[in-house]
Amino acid sequence: MHATRWINRRYIILTIISIIMLSIQFGQNDPVQLSHEKKIYVDENENKLFWPKALPFFVRLAASPDNDAPSYLLNRVSPGSTVSKESIENGIELELSGNQYIRWFNAVTMDTVLLQFYSDGHNPKSDFTFSGGQSFQSNIKSFYGPGIHCSLSAGDELSGVDQIYYSVDDGDFVEYTGDISFSVEKEYKLQYYAVDNVGNVEEVQSKQFTIDTSPPTTEHVRIKVYSKNTLSPITELFFNGSDKISGLKDVYYQFDEFDDPGRYPDKHITINHLPDGEHTMFYYGVDQVGNKEKSNSFKFYLDNIPPVSRVEIQGDLYSGDDMDYISARSLLSLVSDDNKVGVDYIEYAIDEREYFEYEVPFAAPLLSGEFSLRYRAIDLVSNLSKIEKRTFMIDSKAPTSSYTIEGNHFSQAQVIWMTKDTKIIMTATDNASGVRFIEYQIGNNPVSIYSDYIAISKEGQYSTKSWCIDMVNNRVENDAMLLIVDNSPPEILESYNLSPIDTKVDKSGETINIYPKHLSISLAALDRSSGVEALTYSINGKDPIRYNKSIMFQKEGTFKISIQTNDKVNNSSSKEITLAIKG
Repeated sequence: MHATRWINRRYIILTIISIIMLSIQFGQNDPVQLSHEKKIYVDENENKLFWPKALPFFVRLAASPDNDAPSYLLNRVSPGSTVSKESIENGIELELSGNQYIRWFNAVTMDTVLLQFYSDGHNPKSDFTFSGGQSFQSNIKSFYGPGIHCSLSAGDELSGVDQIYYSVDDGDFVEYTGDISFSVEKEYKLQYYAVDNVGNVEEVQSKQFTIDTSPPTTEHVRIKVYSKNTLSPITELFFNGSDKISGLKDVYYQFDEFDDPGRYPDKHITINHLPDGEHTMFYYGVDQVGNKEKSNSFKFYLDNIPPVSRVEIQGDLYSGDDMDYISARSLLSLVSDDNKVGVDYIEYAIDEREYFEYEVPFAAPLLSGEFSLRYRAIDLVSNLSKIEKRTFMIDSKAPTSSYTIEGNHFSQAQVIWMTKDTKIIMTATDNASGVRFIEYQIGNNPVSIYSDYIAISKEGQYSTKSWCIDMVNNRVENDAMLLIVDNSPPEILESYNLSPIDTKVDKSGETINIYPKHLSISLAALDRSSGVEALTYSINGKDPIRYNKSIMFQKEGTFKISIQTNDKVNNSSSKEITLAIKG
């Protein structure tokens, strides 16, 4: 009992007996895999002991944890144990990887002590990564471009990776210390494996691949060429290219140095988007791993500008916001210019009719209304200009005009009486091209363009003419007018049937005549132009009365008579008479 307690209070030291195993793998032309001993690995940081699963272990007892303390091999087996004495003498074999425990049980205290270590029977696993260049994977082969290098990595579930080894092209395995570079163009065979910290060895892994450092070759092909290196806009280009190793991936091309290279779309490319003149096409191929061909060049002249055509109108023309207006007198002429080889011919069509070849100027196809003219030109290398379309409205009707009078006036037939303040407002309308201007002439004065209104300040009679012209010179003459400017009011006249019998001075100091009863006053108004419109009078401030008979005075008193008159253009005058009746 005491001996058992003494043993439980001591550390149990495990002593390792290593068995050296050589594992050599042979294959056709394969390098010989290096031999790696099984070993015990102690992880000082994690305080873990890793034991190779393939090695048996023995248990010794020591009275001290010191390395030089005497230890005693345990080789007795208690009765009933399934472990034979022979097994103890040859070592205990581990069956599983992972946590392992040696258990001591105190039958008195019922305490259990577990002595832990780890069994590692798993091989590490390694892998590769290529970087620094482009790669391409076909159905059966791997290709890598210039600058490629390979890095190896490995992982292990238990004790961890000790080292990685590799072989290139069946050479000896060497320890992996850093990236592996491949610069020579050829096919490579890379073999590699990893070893963990207890000597477990991975099966040799193999990777075959090809390094491709040669660029492809390409050439251009032209179809529909006008002549030699002069190309037409209908010329099409395509490329033939090849690569002997990884294969051609793309062809890039550009026109002139200012353009950016574009990827060839595997179909014919057109050049009609280029400007007319000298050009150079640069092109090169790129293989599947990024090898780029030295740029090729092809110089050519492109006659890509079709003729430029225009319509010239001989005669009346007005271009509105959305329509061109011409008169029935106008002629249409087609003109075309070409920058390089010259114009072959011009053709035109009216509305949707068929095209005719243009020869000489022609008149509009109708007397009034709208029509469209389509036209195009072809040069001597078959550059066809786009169809130009121009729409015309034939305006054969003159505009209509009218006038209104603003201010005092009197009209009779084509005679208009007016004052210096009267304004004649003229308007004109045109249902097609629109009114260009209104012109007028007063008497022998110069012709004037109408703007806001017509006004005449000086009294007199004026013969006035006016006419209106639209945008395509259709003209309408208005009826002549006689304008009479009347700025003078009518003159007031009065007559008495009796003579004054006396005078007196009123409060204001004015001398007034005194008449006998039964005085009558007759009134009249005289106008020398437009005529009198009205004559009214008022006595002593009463409401005005329109004059139509003599004014009678039957009663005595003082009377103030206010007389008003105006002519037909509202020129007005007034007069006041003060008198007294007595007797």
